[in-house]
Amino acid sequence: MRWVKTEIVFFLVTAMLCMGCEEVSGRPAPELQEPVSRNSACRPVERGSIGRVETLMAAVVPKEYAHFYLSDAVIEKEEAEVGDYVREGDILARTDNREERERKIQLEEELRQERERYAWQKKIAEQRKAEIRLLGGKGSKKKRAVLEEDARYERELYRQRVKEIEREIRQAGRDIQEGVLRAKHSGYVTYRKDLQVSAQAEPRENVVVVADRGQRYIELVKVTADKYTYTGYKEKYIISDGKRYPVEEAAYTEKELAAARKNGCDPAVRFACPEGVKLSCGDSCLVYFSKKAAAEVLAVGNDSLHSQGAETYVFVKNSEGVEEKRMVSTGAKDEYRTEIKEGLKEGELVCYSSGAALPVGYDTHTVARTRYKVRSHSGSSRFADNSPCLVMAEREGKIVESAVYNGCRVKKGDLLYVIDTGKAKAALADLANQIRKEKESYRDTVKEMKKQAAAEMREKTGRLRTLAGKRWKYEQELAACTHRHFIQELERQYEEYKKGNDGSGRVRVRARTGGTVTNCQIRVGEEITEGTYLFGIEGKKDRRRLLVLQIPPLRPRPEVEKKFAHVGERIEFISNGKSCSGICTGYTKSVNNVYLTTEGGKTYVSRNNPESSFEHPGYYVELEGDGRLSGELSEIQTTFSAVCLKDVLTVPAGSVYEEKAGKGESVWYVWRVVQGQLVKQYVELDRELANGVEQVVFSGLEPGDVVAA
Repeated sequence: MRWVKTEIVFFLVTAMLCMGCEEVSGRPAPELQEPVSRNSACRPVERGSIGRVETLMAAVVPKEYAHFYLSDAVIEKEEAEVGDYVREGDILARTDNREERERKIQLEEELRQERERYAWQKKIAEQRKAEIRLLGGKGSKKKRAVLEEDARYERELYRQRVKEIEREIRQAGRDIQEGVLRAKHSGYVTYRKDLQVSAQAEPRENVVVVADRGQRYIELVKVTADKYTYTGYKEKYIISDGKRYPVEEAAYTEKELAAARKNGCDPAVRFACPEGVKLSCGDSCLVYFSKKAAAEVLAVGNDSLHSQGAETYVFVKNSEGVEEKRMVSTGAKDEYRTEIKEGLKEGELVCYSSGAALPVGYDTHTVARTRYKVRSHSGSSRFADNSPCLVMAEREGKIVESAVYNGCRVKKGDLLYVIDTGKAKAALADLANQIRKEKESYRDTVKEMKKQAAAEMREKTGRLRTLAGKRWKYEQELAACTHRHFIQELERQYEEYKKGNDGSGRVRVRARTGGTVTNCQIRVGEEITEGTYLFGIEGKKDRRRLLVLQIPPLRPRPEVEKKFAHVGERIEFISNGKSCSGICTGYTKSVNNVYLTTEGGKTYVSRNNPESSFEHPGYYVELEGDGRLSGELSEIQTTFSAVCLKDVLTVPAGSVYEEKAGKGESVWYVWRVVQGQLVKQYVELDRELANGVEQVVFSGLEPGDVVAA
């Protein structure tokens, strides 16, 4: 019975060993021979670093500057398109501040009128003082003192009025400036709020985002500050052109992190881009992390070591092929290898135990640093439109007629809609009556003043008569000035109500610009208030700028497919056998979820609005050179890199094998060809970075190594 059990166990172990080391690439596995024993498997003693190297995927991104309002705002117009280059101080957007602008104009006119009135009042007072001095006599000094006091009072009153008007003008100017969003930094616009969804911007909602492609960061993919566990690691580096470049975290301040966490969001972990490294916006790269500084030491695999009490030994194959037992002194150790301090020399062959089956009839592949790409495919394309000009209701009332609908074209001056204000007719009649009464009152005033002046002139002679005549002239000028100002204001109000009004209270509103009507919200019979969004008018389509909408692929690969190209990444278009390319300049909706801005010692957390007027998310592309696209845009094939690693080690996908390590985990290995022998070599990798032909290897191999494929 014991013999039967032994046979069964031996059979099961043999079956598991034959099945457990199969190829995982999906390609036919090469023929495998029986597992080798300890006595027939050897590998050379080599130099290398001890210690596990962790690897994370990263992307090269530009530094972005968020632009937002600190309070609720209604955006009237966005001055910059996605892809536009703007300079620091350029206007990016304006709020609907027509009231503030009109108020400022009125205040400036009021100030001018105040100064004009005071100038005539001052001249009149000076003439009165001159007449008193000329008359002389008892009491003249007291009369002059009274005039001086009146003049001082009028002067102080005038100064107070001017000061108050100037204060209101400055405030109106600040209100207007606060409604003007200016670029904080020069760069390319990568995002702008979709006004066709809503012109209302909430506090700290990004209206425009500007990126400086010259300031680049290496940003970890899908790793935020709260999930980052490598802060204390001794070495952090990337590899470019075969060289190792140390990287340092571009740390956020405690204040910024506190503000982000308070808002329930953590920013992505980023590193400063090292000097001299050849990385462009849109590139992918690998960031390596090691707990200890890597030192080149002699090392052997852990499967070569044996212990006897406190001693450690290995079996070394000599030049005659005979195995010798040799004591060794060991040092640092990791998952796969152990440092040898004494007892072995570089190049000596050390035996190791292996239960893995060797491949038979294999090809060889020399490992080298190369470019690795995984392609993503987008959906339909369309030419991008300019930012829509928003049409907001200028009056309160009821829409009684509409001349527009979605997709219709309008020219400047075309009728858009008719609104019944319900007040215009009565207001026009009232204003016309006020204007008539003011003109009649002024005529009566002038007639009375002439009568009084004539009576006074008859009682005076000589120089006194001349002075009095001048004074009455100034009085008439002051009266004319006051009348003119009052009439001017009444007529302004009258023209405002009269504009587009047919006399029945209905106002005909016409287009201020031409274009295509989009997102039309007009409803005949609807009551609206001033400032209500009605529709947008888009300008001409830009033949150089494309909008690519991301239609989900039929057979997506979620582990590698990404929806968007990176800013600065090259996009390829193929149409009717011809190809051209462009650069991704930005997005239709949020890509980065967290923007931290510190200004004046205060930290703000802002976000992009995730809503878009497009059915699918998309990105904008600026065509390069003389690129031309022919045929239907929806039929153009669009591709870009889901992953684009420029300087990584790759091996044929069929050369990688899986080994179960317990607890549902796996380790990976390849067969190196060393001095004509196959040597089992453990490697670090991510199975998602395989395209069916190549597999990216993070560590375990070096350029020049030869593997069995």
